[in-house]
Amino acid sequence: MRLLVLAGLVLWLAAQAQAGPWPRAKGETFLSVSVETPLDQGRGLVSLYAEHGWTDRLTLGLDLGGHRGDMQKTLVFARLPFGQAPGGMRLALDMGLGVVRDRSVIRPGFSFGRGFNLSGRPGWITLDTRALIFQNLLNGAYDADFETDLTLGIETWRKTRAILQLQAGIPAYGDAYVNIAPSWVIRAAPGRHLEIGVTAGIVNSASLAAKVALWHSF
Repeated sequence: MRLLVLAGLVLWLAAQAQAGPWPRAKGETFLSVSVETPLDQGRGLVSLYAEHGWTDRLTLGLDLGGHRGDMQKTLVFARLPFGQAPGGMRLALDMGLGVVRDRSVIRPGFSFGRGFNLSGRPGWITLDTRALIFQNLLNGAYDADFETDLTLGIETWRKTRAILQLQAGIPAYGDAYVNIAPSWVIRAAPGRHLEIGVTAGIVNSASLAAKVALWHSF
């Protein structure tokens, strides 16, 4: 809980286009392929994320990730908005099923988000929280990893966006951690964007990785 409080205190610091409470329009698809390369020459991470608007309210998705040739995360999920709070805050629930690190998992989550305008520049802020629930093979009990992303994004120029994300987690086994992930998104063509950024550990992590991602909406 202390980690979540810490995350809330730094919300003003902290966006990820493939997350948040806004549903995809019916028939619209979003696809992101990203590569993170540790600057300490460790093993790189490859991720594929997809969303598809099944209806105007129901969004279906796929979340894959792992090292090259070794997918450690395979999840399918559904997201459903369930309301709008006063002040324009949007809310959504999602539920995912799949395999993470060779364990079957259930991934419930919720998202809060709202758009804003800063000196004529549109932006958005989101809070995405998830729990990875799995069974402990040694004693049969159920454990959970908790993850929270706090995100701030703003359009800097007509075809570019600046994004700052705070990534926090409380694993079932291990220490809580916080990473910070700033990035720059450039529109390459209609419906296509290039994201360039870094991910750096700031609490219980000394990792530093460069990130490149391609976004495609169609």
